[in-house]
Amino acid sequence: MSRQVTVAIAGLGNRGRDVYAPFAEMFPEHMKIVAIADPIPERIEEVAERYHIPLEKCFSSAEEMLEQDKLANAAFITTQDRQHASQAIKAMEKGYDILLEKPISPNLKECRMVAEAAEKYGRNVVVCHVLRYTPFYQEIKRIIDSGTIGDVVSVMGIMNVGYWHQAHSFVRGNWANSDVTSPMILQKCCHDMDLYLWLTGKTCRSVSSFGNTYHFKKENAPAGAASRCTKGCKAKKDCIFDAEKIYLTNEDTGVLAGNVGWPAEVLSSRPDEASIRKAIEEGPYGRCVYDCDNNVVDHQIVNMEMTDGASMSLAMSGFTP
Repeated sequence: MSRQVTVAIAGLGNRGRDVYAPFAEMFPEHMKIVAIADPIPERIEEVAERYHIPLEKCFSSAEEMLEQDKLANAAFITTQDRQHASQAIKAMEKGYDILLEKPISPNLKECRMVAEAAEKYGRNVVVCHVLRYTPFYQEIKRIIDSGTIGDVVSVMGIMNVGYWHQAHSFVRGNWANSDVTSPMILQKCCHDMDLYLWLTGKTCRSVSSFGNTYHFKKENAPAGAASRCTKGCKAKKDCIFDAEKIYLTNEDTGVLAGNVGWPAEVLSSRPDEASIRKAIEEGPYGRCVYDCDNNVVDHQIVNMEMTDGASMSLAMSGFTP
């Protein structure tokens, strides 16, 4: 009989609040949320009400929560990329096992520090490379390991980010500027790198990589573009990156087409036309994609030589459907 695991969640953004927390409702016999931390009071209020968390177990930061005596069996670290390592190490010191959102850190030294802390304190650290656990990739792994297709000599992959996802996450959103977060290869393509090595069981000897911010910059703004999509932009009609198209009318992503999950839930905890319009009129997701503070690549090619002589390549494109 499996026991119920109690959980403290640090970070109530899309992953903490919308992806992992609902498992407490789907599988209450396995998971119970007992403490939460986030700097945005509205998120704290919403999650506390939904999961019946008392006020004394609600904190304004992960650091404040981790100053307390151990509150749960496990801590979910779902904060921003550059916060992960220090918070995970502190949580392990307190006695928590860790579910750690990827990437561990954009700093190699910090990655090693997390591994050393796990060894020192005897804690489990599970990094959210979730694709390893999907039936599709599990079956590919089984076939490769069985030897059915022979030796794997060349792997060629492509990460089609999607034009609206590129605009949402890597131009307007939290991962637009690698100086304060992490580069594309870690934030988005770490899933691909992890899968290639795990599927083949190979290790890398040398890497070459190149890419740049080709399109999303001021000099590529169309004539008549405004700093915000809702403030007199004369290029709206023909611009596929128009925020009203992506978040309101797009068949796949717009709330007017019934899409109230991701990405709309990033703009509003209760997405509807009024809340989304307010978000794109006032917040970062309504900015012109040609007038943001982004520096993350919108295309990249990575080539890898493996220790056994095999080769792998990954092409990332932010311009696909």
